[in-house]
Parts: sequence; C-alpha cells; structure tokens
Amino acid sequence: MKVMRDKKDNCTLAIRADTMYLVGFKTQGDSWYAFKNRNHLIQGSTALTFSDDYKSLTGGGSYKNLVNVVVGKNSAEEALGILAKYKQGSTTDQETKKALLRFVLMFSEAARFQLIREQGGELRQVGVDLTVKWRVISCALLVSSTKKKWDSIEEAQKIKDLGEPQMKSAAAAAGNVYCILQATDCSVH
Repeated sequence: MKVMRDKKDNCTLAIRADTMYLVGFKTQGDSWYAFKNRNHLIQGSTALTFSDDYKSLTGGGSYKNLVNVVVGKNSAEEALGILAKYKQGSTTDQETKKALLRFVLMFSEAARFQLIREQGGELRQVGVDLTVKWRVISCALLVSSTKKKWDSIEEAQKIKDLGEPQMKSAAAAAGNVYCILQATDCSVH
C-alpha cells in the first residue's frame, strides 16, 4: 500500500493479504525494512531490531497501552514522514515503532473491525480488546458455521462480552468484523 503526502513524502507498507498484518515498509529511497520476525517475507529487506507484536511496538508495555496511541491525519502525516525518511541507525527505534503502530491501527485493525474503522482507527478499550482477540473471534465464527451453534463453542464463550454489539450470537460477532482470519487451530475445524 503506497502512502503519500503532497508528493513530499511517500512510503510503501507491505501488508499481508491473508492476515492483513503489516510486515514491513519501503522508504522513499527504495530501501525495504521488515519486522525482525517477518523479514523472510520481503526478499532483500533489512530486519528491524524489533518484532511486530504489540508488546514490542508499545516499548515493552501491554497491548492495553494501545488506547493511548494517537491516530488521525496529523499522526498519519508524522508517521509517514518518519518511515519515508527512515535510516537504520539514525532514526530511533522508539520513533519507528510509534510510526508503525499508528499505521497498524489505522490500516490493519481498521480493515478487520467495524468499530475501529468507524472511529477512524482510534481505539477505545472495547477496540483494544477486539484487536487481541481477532483469532478467537475468527475461530468462533468458523466453528459456528460448521456446528450451527454459538453458546457451546469454547471460543464464543471467551468473546461473549466483547464488541459493540456484544458477541452473544454469531450474528453479533459477525457484526463486529469485516473479515476473519482463516485460523487452523480452532477447537473444531
């Protein structure tokens, strides 16, 4: 995905089609960088010094710190400026993590969840809880489509109080997501 601002700054975000995870980016100088646990996915990329998980991106904090991440037009422009001009060794990891985290929320998470998209990528606590349960939500919906039940599904019990509307049924769960992960480690396939 190419991100541009007034033809001054541009970068390309590498987002997996199967999971919608951000795996890396290309600077306006045509150098590719990828998270250290994903650089095998972008041939010729240089590995960053950190991983793509929320603990790493929030500086060792909890995923619950995502509620404090500022997103929006100004944040996107700031993030774009950092990634477009990124140079390993001269751009701090903290700046880079902050920029990547903003794009993860604004693009990847907003593509997965209606609530986050409606809030422009901004996360309230309910959105934070959704982001870390995407696999569980996906499994609940996959199992439900096979079993034609909801309440007896292990994954459904784990998410029943999440979302807007709360996921008390398969229809309510489906109303929270735009797409699901094709998870293979669900309780029943």
